[in-house]
Amino acid sequence: MRNFLKTISALLLGMSQGHAQDLEADPNYMYAAVLGSGFYRVEDASLTMLRIPLSMTLRETSAEQAGLRLLLPVTVGYASLDPDDIIDRWLPSKIGTLSFIPGIEYRKPVGDHLLLKPFVQAGGGYDFKNRIASGLIVGGTRALWTFEPADLWQIQVGSSLQWAAEWKQSGDNSSFGLFELGTDFRRDLPLCLGTRKLNGSVYGRWRYFFNDWNIATAPVDPIRVDQLFEVGLSLGADRGLEILGMNIDRVSIGWVTGDEVNAVTFGTSFPF
Repeated sequence: MRNFLKTISALLLGMSQGHAQDLEADPNYMYAAVLGSGFYRVEDASLTMLRIPLSMTLRETSAEQAGLRLLLPVTVGYASLDPDDIIDRWLPSKIGTLSFIPGIEYRKPVGDHLLLKPFVQAGGGYDFKNRIASGLIVGGTRALWTFEPADLWQIQVGSSLQWAAEWKQSGDNSSFGLFELGTDFRRDLPLCLGTRKLNGSVYGRWRYFFNDWNIATAPVDPIRVDQLFEVGLSLGADRGLEILGMNIDRVSIGWVTGDEVNAVTFGTSFPF
C-alpha cells in the first residue's frame, strides 16, 4: 500500500510541496483512470485531481439498437495554493500532470432494466517535472441495473470489471485489474429549480484491485493497492444538462477511505 500512496502522490503532484516530504516515485496514470475527481490526502501530502469526463454520442441507445459513445476524458493533477482553504484548494499553484485517454463505449440494453457498456481506451500522459511521457490502455465492461419500485424512488446497482496497463518512457511498466460494485438510492424531492424537479440520493461504492493481473513488465518496486470504500450524497434534477459532452444530471460529494488514503470526491453522475 505504501508504494501505491507514493505513486498517487507523484501522479497528482509531479513535484515536491513545501509542506510535504519529497516523494521519489514515477507518475502512474493508471490510477487517474479510476480514482475520479477529488481532494486526496495521502500521508502528509494534500493533492487535487480534476477529471473532466468529456464524451460525444455517436449513436443513440434505444430498445431497437445499441448505442455508441466516444469517450474523451482529460485528467489534470496539481498542488493547490492552500489545501486547508476551501477556496484556494481549487486553484492550482502549478500543473503537475496531464493525461488524455480517448476511447469508445458500446451501450447494449438487455431487457427493460439492464444496460451493458463494454469499452476500450488508449492514450497517455505527461509528467511536467520529470519530463516523462506514458502510454496507457484501459479496457473492460460496466453494467448498470435500474429499477423503480415506486413513483418517487429509483434504485441503481452498478458494477465494472476492467484492466489497465501503462508503459512509461522511463521503462517502468505495470498493470492491474479492478472490480467495482456500487448502489444508489434516489428519491424525488418536493422541491423545484425552475421547471426541473429535484431529487436526492445516497450511494456507496467498493473497489477491489487485482494486483496479480500484471502481464506488463513488472517494476522493481511494484505497486499494490487492495481496496477502497466510498459513500456519498447527491442532489440532482429530472432533466440534466449536457455541456461539452458531459451529461450533468446531479452533483455529488463522497468520502473515500482505504488504509492510509482519505479523500473527498465530487462528480456529476453515478459512476457506472
